[in-house]
Amino acid sequence: MTHSFISILKPEVDLSDRANSGALPTHVHEYLHYLQNISTTAGLTINLLMHAIMAAVVNGYRFSGGQIGARKDDKIWSELVKDSFDAINFVRGDSLGLKGPCEIIATEEFHYRGMLGNQRGLKVTIQQNSESMTITVGSDLINEGIAYEVEKTIWSEAQLVSVEPATPYFPYKFFGDLTDHLAGRKLTSEEKISLGVMALMGQSPGYSLREGCRSIVSTEAYKKFAAVQARLFSDFAGKKVPELIANAVLFYQNSEFFIHPFRAYASIIVDACKKRIKDPFLEKSFIHLKEPSQFLSLVSDTMPHLFIQKKHDGSSTSDLVGAFDWEYSLDGKAKDRLYVLCLAINFVAQHFNKTTQISSTRDLRPKPCPFSGGCEVESARGNLSICKTRPWMYANVLWNKDKGSCWYQAAIYALTPEPGKLATDDPAPR
Repeated sequence: MTHSFISILKPEVDLSDRANSGALPTHVHEYLHYLQNISTTAGLTINLLMHAIMAAVVNGYRFSGGQIGARKDDKIWSELVKDSFDAINFVRGDSLGLKGPCEIIATEEFHYRGMLGNQRGLKVTIQQNSESMTITVGSDLINEGIAYEVEKTIWSEAQLVSVEPATPYFPYKFFGDLTDHLAGRKLTSEEKISLGVMALMGQSPGYSLREGCRSIVSTEAYKKFAAVQARLFSDFAGKKVPELIANAVLFYQNSEFFIHPFRAYASIIVDACKKRIKDPFLEKSFIHLKEPSQFLSLVSDTMPHLFIQKKHDGSSTSDLVGAFDWEYSLDGKAKDRLYVLCLAINFVAQHFNKTTQISSTRDLRPKPCPFSGGCEVESARGNLSICKTRPWMYANVLWNKDKGSCWYQAAIYALTPEPGKLATDDPAPR
């Protein structure tokens, strides 16, 4: 769940099973995405704009019976959705499904003007099997490239079977080929990781990646580039992040269910920013890990995280790793309500599509509740199949005080324009 603090892992990468050699590298890979989402300029731009879209969808679209429907006739909200999506798509860049290597033909600069002001971006023209195409480089490619380079190093140092043959070319290996091309030489994994991290410190990660690769020809030039990028993030964290959080609070303060967990959510971000400013290259700490215990200890020392581990029998376990040294404690109901907030984000995010439109709830594709398999309410109600397919439809079932309420149900009701009917009820499951 990109915009919450939850990673969901398949049975094949169960960290508790020593026979799963790929478990540790995969856990590191997913955790690095979490760090990138909450402690880089690119990641936080996307993360916090999602809350603006949350407000726009809830206020600007018809919301009835726990379902999002047609857009209301309100230009302010519809324009906020469009402008936010344009900004997010610029930062994220394009995604491709290339199956094999390609040739990089050319790179070119382009200009973006919008919610993020005036920015320069990077487009790359590639050719594969005599067919050429042009893509925009953004944080999606860079995030995956960084995580892959770290993961690959762990596989190598732990003397495990190489992950290379089974890894899709795009985006993982393409990131390496692109940085080599931009730098004009073969780069080491550590150089690629460093370049990628520094590129994410600006709102134009593609352009920053090109500038970083050009500077790496000289140690002194790269130090200057890295110092500028680190300063960009420090300024962003000190000025823009509080502003974006304050804007989100204006939306969440209308709900007794969301305002306190969002303040806890925001405190995670603020704490992560402080750690990133202190150590811009947090990712490098994960390169030489060999044991799960080392990883879990490092997570505890870095930023806490919730790992949901799916099992082969359909069950799942939830492990909240790390100490929460925040103003807002996550004990008891406070923790439950933070999960409810994460599921509210999950629900609204299901409605986003790449054409900057909002789909209606009835058109959503099946997707399980992240907590399915380890939920007491799901078990108590007979392991309903809807929890594994369309949990948002289950939200139409009336809340039952004797049997308790699922977190997903509570999330959707809390999003409704008039959630007061739940005011005397506890939305946390029994």
